[in-house]
Amino acid sequence: MIEYCCLASSSSGNCHFIKMGNTRILLDVGMSARYVVNSLRRIGEKIEDIDYCFISHGHSDHVKGLKVLKKNYNFEIFAHKTIMKVIDYLPEEEINFFNGDFNLDDISVGVIKLPHDYDSTFGFSFKYKDSKISIITDLGYAFDRLIEFIKLSDFLVIEANHEENMVESGPYPYRLKKRILGNRGHISNRVCANIISEAYTDAKPAFVLLAHLSETNNYPDICKLTVESELKNSGIIANEDIIVEVASSRDVSGIYQIGG
Repeated sequence: MIEYCCLASSSSGNCHFIKMGNTRILLDVGMSARYVVNSLRRIGEKIEDIDYCFISHGHSDHVKGLKVLKKNYNFEIFAHKTIMKVIDYLPEEEINFFNGDFNLDDISVGVIKLPHDYDSTFGFSFKYKDSKISIITDLGYAFDRLIEFIKLSDFLVIEANHEENMVESGPYPYRLKKRILGNRGHISNRVCANIISEAYTDAKPAFVLLAHLSETNNYPDICKLTVESELKNSGIIANEDIIVEVASSRDVSGIYQIGG
């Protein structure tokens, strides 16, 4: 069984907890160290028991708490070599650099490069026994390899960052709007739904958690409604074929149990 909890996910900070057997992983630590420690405690876990921390890329909303956490606790870090641009406070020998898929303990780790405006941004899948979870955020557009990568995931965490019209009519300066809507920015609710529908195979993913919502350019209820409506247009019915929920921006989710 895989256990998953979203500790936080938004443009302000991201952190995911995954437990597979006796292995405990954090994916990104974009909140303060105190927040991460307290959030783990709320779900009955301890930061001292974390084995590995994966970093998707070097933007602050994904690495904010890493320096303090690594200083005080003993876990291994997995990241791409480009992460050294922002975590040069750690020697390279303390980082496990990945350059493709690999095995970790009894877990198969899938790695996919995503189009984003930080050089070398990655999404991940974790396969444990007969179960698979994929976590994909911070990407500017869909592409064929991504669809294949997330196919047959039992549980999918995927970015649904914004409503296009909220970005266009919102308070951000033009350059920032152009970045968000561009091919190296973030995907909208509708693009997210299209990715899910293209990947949907053999009743999988059975569960989708919409993540990395903009706190300025999206609302959870609009996000969920838009994604479910677009899926319905593709013949995928929410609460029958698939369960869709929205991750909280600054609070822990429940603990999701994936597989048996």
